[in-house]
Amino acid sequence: MKPVRLFSVAILLAVGANQALAQNPVTQKEVDNACKKVLSSFSANLNLPTHSIKLNGGNTVATRGYIIQRFHSMFTYIKPKFLRKPDPAFKKSKIDSKGLSTVEAALLRTLVDNGFVQSTSPLATGKITRFSTTEFGTDLGKFIVQAAELTHKSDPKYSPRR
Repeated sequence: MKPVRLFSVAILLAVGANQALAQNPVTQKEVDNACKKVLSSFSANLNLPTHSIKLNGGNTVATRGYIIQRFHSMFTYIKPKFLRKPDPAFKKSKIDSKGLSTVEAALLRTLVDNGFVQSTSPLATGKITRFSTTEFGTDLGKFIVQAAELTHKSDPKYSPRR
């Protein structure tokens, strides 16, 4: 009976720890570490030169503007490798630039227009100012998917409409 109880306690602790991690706001250092890994992957897979983007955030909470700046830096880095244009439907998306500087709002508009940030994402809507690791990871995942979409030329045999 004891092993079952220990297993149950371990499960509860794991679930509780996972929920606690999801609630902690993502730090600048965590954002930069994730971006470094993505940039290294882009560099290797897209035959890009080593990135020169300065990623040296501290342990302070990453703001919405900070994440937008990092995403835009990655966007600019891979843009020369785009093989197609983003879906024009992205340009109709609304964003909330409240709390952002004029420059950050323009960067966000570029990211949304090109499909690298979803218009329904907290990054675009501005509904939250402190992002959990889960929310940041979701936005980063969307960024990577869109990068793959725009830097890949599909085979007309399997994608006749493109």
